[in-house]
Amino acid sequence: MELYSNIKANNFSSLEKHLKDVGEVCKKMSYYYNLDPEICYKIGGSHDIGKCHPEFQNRFITGVSEPPLRHEISSILFVNCFPEEDFKYLVEGIVSHHKSTEGNIDNRGYIELYNAYFDDFNLEFHMGDWDAWAPIAFD
Repeated sequence: MELYSNIKANNFSSLEKHLKDVGEVCKKMSYYYNLDPEICYKIGGSHDIGKCHPEFQNRFITGVSEPPLRHEISSILFVNCFPEEDFKYLVEGIVSHHKSTEGNIDNRGYIELYNAYFDDFNLEFHMGDWDAWAPIAFD
């Protein structure tokens, strides 16, 4: 997987560099925790791939995203690129890397966010124009 280098992970790093670096760190850490290094690499290397979403990239220009796009939810849409036996590990590792589902310290866990902004889980919002932006994640 080669990401376009102009896609940002944050104000300091391209998404491509960030995912490679985090993947490597997760793999190294896996040995200390007796975890599968390849699964950990996959989690680290894909945890932020949803940041390719145009709404997320627009935050760098406008500083605003309302309702809030949770890149973790957009990221789990890519799980089907991996073997099915890895799905449960990837989903858990990706979706929870910033927030808990409920009761976050700032009361902005996933359930609180969706109760505040949506009538139901708004997958369409996190997919956006999937056919246009998802291929950006891959060269």
